[in-house]
Amino acid sequence: MQHLVLIDYPLLAAGLAGLFRHHRSTWEVLAFPTDPRALAPPGALVLIECALPEQHCGLRLARQLQRSRPDLTTLVWTTHPTPLATWAAAEYKLAGCLDKAMPVLEVVGWLDHAMTTGAAWPGALLAQAREWEQTVAARLRGLTKNLWLLWAGLLRGESNPELAAHLRWSRRTIERRLGALYTALGVQRRSEAVTTAWTWGLVEVGDAGLNWSSVVRDLFPIPTC
Repeated sequence: MQHLVLIDYPLLAAGLAGLFRHHRSTWEVLAFPTDPRALAPPGALVLIECALPEQHCGLRLARQLQRSRPDLTTLVWTTHPTPLATWAAAEYKLAGCLDKAMPVLEVVGWLDHAMTTGAAWPGALLAQAREWEQTVAARLRGLTKNLWLLWAGLLRGESNPELAAHLRWSRRTIERRLGALYTALGVQRRSEAVTTAWTWGLVEVGDAGLNWSSVVRDLFPIPTC
């Protein structure tokens, strides 16, 4: 018997488990609300929602699971995955990424494929990940730690004098580095830099306020300040 482990919101995971059992009676489907490392059967296929309860990141959990339980085949999914999510799944070298909006039989087909081959990457999502790598990730990799700090200050709405005080840079340094940041992002002004961060999905709102998303902090050299 093949084992499928679902990590999702509890009620949704329970419903999905029943749905998948209906379509594949040979699967044993298990649903867990959190980390399955100690409970997942050997060799199971694990399907993790990207956005888990209490602001937990499914992508990071998938990466941790991949490292600690290499016997498992780990996929992530969510409804209409963002380019950042598909790119991060590829960067983490996960076995695949699926879209919850796909028809159920198509999802089941991809899960069958993953159980057989160890991978499930629909072409459109893989192309999305590759495009984000070429158009956005390449720009972000060019940012220095100072530019990440400066960009975060813009997201907090800090003025140039506030940035200078917070970062302990001269106003001339602030102006020079703002120019470098705008050039790196392909924008011309402060408001566009802020909008770009949100458009690219780099920012999350947590208990402590605005911050770079956990995936962004994992994959880029972002200092704390």
